[in-house]
Amino acid sequence: MPQSLPTTSSPLKELFNSDRKVAFAENFLRHLMEPCEPPSASDPEEFDDEQAEISAFSIETLAFALRFAHLLGDEAAARRMHEEGSCTLVQVPPGRDLVLATADLPRLLPRLSKFVGLRRKEDVRLVARVDASPRGASASERARQHQRFRQTQDEAISFGDPLLAVAADPTAFTSVARTICPAPLKLQPVTRALILELLRITHPETEERSWRALHDALPSDDALRRLDGPLLTPAFKAATAAEVARRLVEYSAACEPKQNRALDRVQGLGPIRRQLDRLLAGFSCWQSGEADWSALNTSALLSGPTGCGKTMLARAVAEELGVPLVATSYAECQKAGHLGQMLAALDEVVLEAISKAPCVLFIDEMDSFTSRGTNHQNSEYQRQVINAMLLQLTRLAETQGVMVIAATNHPDVIDPALRRAGRLDLHLRMRYPDRAGISAILRDTLGAPDLNVTQGADLLLGSSGATAVSVARSALGIARQHGRAVTSNDLWHAALEIAPAVATDQLERIAIHEAGHLLAAFSLLPTLPTRVAIGPSGGYIEGADAPLLTENNIRAAITVGLAGRAAEQVMLGSVSSGAGGSEHSDLGVATRLALDAVTKMGLFGGELFWAPVKGDQLVSLPERLRAHVVGILDEGHSAATNLIVENTQSLEFVKNTLLEHRELEADRLQDLASRTFPHSTRLGRRILDTHLKPK
Repeated sequence: MPQSLPTTSSPLKELFNSDRKVAFAENFLRHLMEPCEPPSASDPEEFDDEQAEISAFSIETLAFALRFAHLLGDEAAARRMHEEGSCTLVQVPPGRDLVLATADLPRLLPRLSKFVGLRRKEDVRLVARVDASPRGASASERARQHQRFRQTQDEAISFGDPLLAVAADPTAFTSVARTICPAPLKLQPVTRALILELLRITHPETEERSWRALHDALPSDDALRRLDGPLLTPAFKAATAAEVARRLVEYSAACEPKQNRALDRVQGLGPIRRQLDRLLAGFSCWQSGEADWSALNTSALLSGPTGCGKTMLARAVAEELGVPLVATSYAECQKAGHLGQMLAALDEVVLEAISKAPCVLFIDEMDSFTSRGTNHQNSEYQRQVINAMLLQLTRLAETQGVMVIAATNHPDVIDPALRRAGRLDLHLRMRYPDRAGISAILRDTLGAPDLNVTQGADLLLGSSGATAVSVARSALGIARQHGRAVTSNDLWHAALEIAPAVATDQLERIAIHEAGHLLAAFSLLPTLPTRVAIGPSGGYIEGADAPLLTENNIRAAITVGLAGRAAEQVMLGSVSSGAGGSEHSDLGVATRLALDAVTKMGLFGGELFWAPVKGDQLVSLPERLRAHVVGILDEGHSAATNLIVENTQSLEFVKNTLLEHRELEADRLQDLASRTFPHSTRLGRRILDTHLKPK
């Protein structure tokens, strides 16, 4: 007989309700480990099942059987499960446990019936079903299987047959079944106590005084929960319980994601770094038991231009937290097939994330989940997809341990219901890395922390982090080709291939353009820009936003948007394509703002009527509306031109500052604004009164 655990300090008693519960589970496990007896020749009616006669069970299956026995509690409860009219609902974690339930319950249940004394066929009428589909099953096959699972529950109850229904999703249980069994039993994960219980059956020679030390030597419950189930078998092959514990620690460490300061490697975070640190700190507090999940922000929407590092940031968050990353995208789900298959693929990845909790679930291409209010050929398809995503985000918000990070290039087109707090709590706007960030990316990718990368970084200003990585890899290729270590010259030549050096006059035009925006922002907007940069690929300004609450504020924003174009016209006598082009260009944004003010806000003398205009309708606007919008834009451009004409010396000063430094942050911009327009509020009021007075 195996040694018993210490009576007062047994970790088993800390987990399970009674010694009787432990004894029932352990005795059933010993029964499973014994050779199965053939049916009695004297009683041909004795229960027999060929599936139950298969060879020995794996340790992983024995661990599953032990947890299942603990759910039942004792022999009387196991017998009641087989009684006419009984209903037993069991919720198991998605993933491996659902696979074990599907594969092993047909073998375990006949042995359980014999163990509790139900040896005759007429005594065993239990209807046992698991809500699971074979790997690779199509969405329609999974839907049919799920429907059969629900149908079987009601049929068994209707005929009075005892029912055992097992599912990962509690909504799979029918309302009829939940009426009889309102609270489904929940299969608990593998824990230290369970491992000890297995060990005293598989390694009974262990001395009694060793159990406490053995308990302390095992991996933590969290580590065991992340351990891949099949690894239990090779661990338990060890000759001694101490060696089993050592192997489990080794295997658990291999399955544990490595935690480090991964966020430090992500450039371009700027002001959102503080929000990220708070998000991660809250998650860590939950992991340590210091905070309730419901009291935390647990999801975020990342937005920013292509290549700014949104995917890299999601990986870094998971790495820093030391948890797995589960990643998907709209396209990844859509390639599964038609609508039903896409929704099934989405459900599958959500279940995977839940089964791996704590983890990070990354959903890319959120802008593909466009607003349901948009009417187009695929509106009904899109509506169902968005509704499914809403349900999944709500489900994830209620699941402890799953941090959701979504990413988009265009947050404004995402359905508003998806963006709201409670589904995606935070909106974190990423940007392209600054000069220091690009330099750090180059050095990190090159593996050369002391290399002078200044020239290459200057050439790449305004480029994405992905572009910087590509340039660094090209530089390494040049160095390999010549059989030597990488040099600054290699980096320069690689950067020239990606971002050719621009002529002086072209860079000056870019500087004039951005200087025009800055002058207008300094004089008209209530807050200053936070960053400006110019480079071979163009320039950009961050933080030049106005509170769009009044006509004057909207007029000011339009004037700022068109001031770059006006500066080029005044200083150079011509305008470049940089002032227009896409819907996200200066002209595109100004046009959309003016149009929305008239058609959606009822401003600028427009009718008091809400009639939004979609992008594909811009070319066919009614002439009267088009003339109205053009008039607003002309007004703004005229105000911007007058501002530039009256302040050409200031423009020259700002332009030269940009050419010298190429990049200016908030502090330097504050100084530049005070030197350029020491009385910007009074100047801004005069410009508004003179040039932007509503007609």
